[in-house]
Amino acid sequence: MTGNYDCKYAIPHELSGIGTVCGLFCSTCNGYGKRCIGYKRHDTISRKALEDAIKEKREKKGKSK
Repeated sequence: MTGNYDCKYAIPHELSGIGTVCGLFCSTCNGYGKRCIGYKRHDTISRKALEDAIKEKREKKGKSK
C-alpha cells in the first residue's frame, strides 16, 4: 500500500483502481488521518488482510496478461 494512509477504511488505489477511496463515506479519502471523523487505525490483522488482498489482486492481474 502506497501513501500514508493508516485508516482501516482507506481503500488503496491498488484495489480500487481509481485512487485511494474511503470505504466508510463512499468518496475519495480526504487524507486527514487521525483528524478525520471516520478514522480507525489498522491493527495487525487488518493490515495483514489488506496486504494479502493487494498481493492476490497483483497475482490475478499478472495471470490475465
